[in-house]
Amino acid sequence: MLRFDRALHLPLAVTLLLVALVLDLLEVPTEFITVVFALSMLAAARRLSPQAAAAFAVGVLGLAVANAAIHHPRLEPAAVRLLTLALVAYPSYLVAMRSHQARQAQQHWQRFLGLVAHDLRRPVATIPGYAQLLARSSTPLQVREHALGVVQAEARRMERRLTDLADVASAGAGALQVQPQPTDLVPVARRVVESQRASFPLHRIELEVPDQLTGVWDPDRLTQVLDTLVGNAIKCNPAGGEVRVRLQGEHNQAVISVSDQGKGIRAQDLPLLFQPFSHLYTERATCWDGLGLYIAQAIVQAHGGRIWASSPGPGQGTVFTFTLPLPGQPPPAGGVWPVALPRPW
Repeated sequence: MLRFDRALHLPLAVTLLLVALVLDLLEVPTEFITVVFALSMLAAARRLSPQAAAAFAVGVLGLAVANAAIHHPRLEPAAVRLLTLALVAYPSYLVAMRSHQARQAQQHWQRFLGLVAHDLRRPVATIPGYAQLLARSSTPLQVREHALGVVQAEARRMERRLTDLADVASAGAGALQVQPQPTDLVPVARRVVESQRASFPLHRIELEVPDQLTGVWDPDRLTQVLDTLVGNAIKCNPAGGEVRVRLQGEHNQAVISVSDQGKGIRAQDLPLLFQPFSHLYTERATCWDGLGLYIAQAIVQAHGGRIWASSPGPGQGTVFTFTLPLPGQPPPAGGVWPVALPRPW
């Protein structure tokens, strides 16, 4: 099958348009000329944005009908051409939409792969060097201990990233695994906060919880969500500051929020935070994890809840909130709660 490079579609469309205009000057059947006009519209749709393709189609329609009226005295050829090209205009718009979406998906996929490779390059480059130090019998004990710690830390970093990639694939396929069980969310939140306090002593991490908040949830997955939200809040306050974690039950649902006093974000950028590697799409999202929020959204939705972000604006902090149903709903057979998330590319 003959295939053209996408860059050639627009020159081809213009060429077909000019050919059709010239053919109208000759004694060529008007039906054939109308087909050439239609092919011009479809060729342009493969290259242009939907809006530009629609404008091109309108232009072709106007030229084709005007040319028919000039060169064919009878009204019938112009009317038939108008009807035919009007019927082709909408499919050409749909072609433009699909081509535009395919180009965007390809760009996102390339960026996604590039950032995954960038994330994995550090541990892959670091581990062999320190492994060589460990292999040398002459390496001092203190250096050995440091090298071993670096290797272990980078191996954990690589394991976390590979686990994130597996979760992204599951979320995109609508088959994220959760294992719900009777769970009190209060001790889950306490463990996350205590761990983050130990790792980031400069930050003041406050916890507001009731005596208990119980439902049928996956405690490990919810620990993952809270770890992501609290960790991101800390990254948004690099010099220290307050991070507040709040749990409460209201209207048959658990409401969990994590707020910070950090960078904040523009209102129009908030929905983009839950796309993989969101800092690709918004200049102010560099303190949020590339895959963590996408996975957190999948986990929350798999429990029948929802998650969102709010911010008064840049420099005024951000609040991430998610809800879980009370009481939790039983999972389908097999322990898989399907979740309809957009594919990450």
